[in-house]
Amino acid sequence: MINFQSDTPSTIGYQIATQLGFEVVQYNQLPYTLVVSGNCITDYNLTVKDLSIADCEETQNVGVICCDVMCNIETEITALECIDDESILTTVDFNITGTNADSVDIFTNDNYVSTIAVSNGSPFLLPKLGPVQDLVICTQGTECCDTLDIFSPCYCNIFDVHAAVTDCDPIMEAYFLRIDFETTSPSSDSFSIGRTNNLFGTFAYEDVPVRVGPISFDENDNDIFIVDQVDILCFGFIPHNTLDSCEAITCELTDLDVLSTIGCDDNGDVTFSIEFHTTLESEGFQILINENTYGPFQYGQQPYEIGPLASDGATPSYLEIIDLGDNSCTIDTTVLPISCDCSYDNLTITQFCNEEILVAVLIDFNQSGAVNDSFDITSVIDTQRFAYSELPITLNGLPNEDISLKITDAINSTCTLTITADLECILECSITNFEVEFLSCEELGVADLSFTFDYDDFTTDTVTLSYNENILGNYIVVDSGEYIIPLLEIDCELDFNSFYLAPINDLDCAAEFPMPNIDCCTPCNVSNIQITNMCFDDMSVNLSVNFDFDGDSTDVFELYLFEELMGTYSYTQLPVDTSFTNLSPGEYSYYIDFTICQNEGTFSFDCDDECTVENITVDSIFCIDGEFFANIDFDHSEANDSFMVIVNETIDGTYALDDLPLQLGPYEGDNTTGYIFTINVLDEENCGDFYNLGIVNCDLNAIDEIIINNISWTLQNNGVKVKGISYFEKMSLVDLNGRVIQQKNIYSDQLLIEKGVHSTGLYFVRLQNQKGKVHTIKIIL
Repeated sequence: MINFQSDTPSTIGYQIATQLGFEVVQYNQLPYTLVVSGNCITDYNLTVKDLSIADCEETQNVGVICCDVMCNIETEITALECIDDESILTTVDFNITGTNADSVDIFTNDNYVSTIAVSNGSPFLLPKLGPVQDLVICTQGTECCDTLDIFSPCYCNIFDVHAAVTDCDPIMEAYFLRIDFETTSPSSDSFSIGRTNNLFGTFAYEDVPVRVGPISFDENDNDIFIVDQVDILCFGFIPHNTLDSCEAITCELTDLDVLSTIGCDDNGDVTFSIEFHTTLESEGFQILINENTYGPFQYGQQPYEIGPLASDGATPSYLEIIDLGDNSCTIDTTVLPISCDCSYDNLTITQFCNEEILVAVLIDFNQSGAVNDSFDITSVIDTQRFAYSELPITLNGLPNEDISLKITDAINSTCTLTITADLECILECSITNFEVEFLSCEELGVADLSFTFDYDDFTTDTVTLSYNENILGNYIVVDSGEYIIPLLEIDCELDFNSFYLAPINDLDCAAEFPMPNIDCCTPCNVSNIQITNMCFDDMSVNLSVNFDFDGDSTDVFELYLFEELMGTYSYTQLPVDTSFTNLSPGEYSYYIDFTICQNEGTFSFDCDDECTVENITVDSIFCIDGEFFANIDFDHSEANDSFMVIVNETIDGTYALDDLPLQLGPYEGDNTTGYIFTINVLDEENCGDFYNLGIVNCDLNAIDEIIINNISWTLQNNGVKVKGISYFEKMSLVDLNGRVIQQKNIYSDQLLIEKGVHSTGLYFVRLQNQKGKVHTIKIIL
């Protein structure tokens, strides 16, 4: 018995702990009775600790406790079920007196099986050891035990055999027996009954109980056997001495079992279902219930139902069975009342948590109309019985999940209360900032990636990563860092990839990252390698590398020259220029590596050639009907007086150096084709260069998008030069009176409005594009 004072107790209770466990208790339950094992061994240290206030606790040594064994335990098997032909699911009811034990040890055939709570209807597993095995149940820490025999449901068994004499005929000097028994897992649909050298007959199991005979008064005395038709090891028997007269056996009634049910939807009337055994079936019996007689009834037709009978829900029923041939042959019992007025209300449920672990649940409610003094609480684990006077009660050991309980009156099964509640101990798991990043392609269809994420309230240190619903693997969570996904085989059939990340113990706490298809699936090609050189007076050499690439323009590549890595570049960085000192002319190797495609070969250069081509410009682009023209110019050294222009590997023409700058065209401005202009001086080796113009868009809609601010004008000695007008096709010069004094078509990126032709002053230059849209600027001549 525990009692104490606390200065500032919390509202959620306290914990009582010993070496053997703990319980959660409310302060209003003081003084509190704690049941422990008086095993004469444990030196108890008792600790009382507040559940909310840190360091609010007290410990006391209680010492060793010894208790005399004064208990009695009686058990009844209520259900047996064979599980996978290996185990027996066993359900029992307990009647324990003389001890407060809350658990028992289970043994079978001298082998320890398990320890279970003392709770009616609580199932446990037994190993299958044979057709018949013993079951020993002992309260923990004592020698208080009960032993039962189990007829295994995993085998064919015939047991609990009863025989009653019926139809005894003194003239024929013979009689009949009505035989009843229980069976488990019969091997056939029929059985035989007989004695040694005397078969009474073969019967179907579904016809039990059966009538056998006639048995003569002078027949030899032997036990009567019942044997399965297929399994001869499946048998039962009953000792039976042959009668020598009809008066040789007396009436005896046993094993009375009364089940009462109440129809709460039908005026609260009660119905009784009655079973019992007899040794002698006379002309019948009658049933007495609360001084009212019912019957007569014939033996061998159980169960017998009486009702519905009026009930006040408060008065017990006295029930007696009376044999009609011998009114001294009786058996009786008292049946407790059942009330339809039973109800529960004002339920309160309080959960006690240790972080995310459910420690205990405190339950309280009001009841009315119950004539019994106790109730059962059924959880997913077991059923426990409590007295109404114990409310509020504390339940320990519930699973760490949403709460589901059922309260049922111990007598009135119609009086129930269902309790459901969400688990309040759950920490709200979350994953944020989950991102997957592409690193590189290892080969066609295979990539390396990485991922990062943030998380809160994990109850595990492991996460699982899935790719398109296929689990990739598990990762140990670290506080920060990048997680690598190596050699992932890409699903090239999909436009999008889905990555899912979740704690391994809570897959509902997941985050998704959708990712466009990783471009390691498209075969690529590196072609048209162009490596040009430029030599300088200080003996240094500049190499420019350019090529065509059939693949994703965002891919990166490694460039090797002279078998050395020059660097890692993206396709958009072409051409790549590198400088070297003291590099001798000759033939050298190159290697371009996009991981999923490569190109290698050799190139050569010679700095002795005085011919040079540099500073190529391609400008003054203007569009006409979807095609464009361009002006090309470049610097060159004194060499041959003619050169060749190659546009996208196609020879455009041969021209004189004196014609520079030169207008070329027309070419398709389809916003798709990229243009590379290559200049080669004729009859000169390695004398040339190229210019990557890229894509040109001459679509009329695109012309409207040209930035007007690019237009500029400058005053020169001979007039005004207007630039940045390549997307216009007509110019009009207008004076301050609105008169058009000059018009001309535009064929280049610029035009000159000459002085001397017009009077000095302010003018408007009106520019009109191919769609008729006009832009106006002001100039001064």
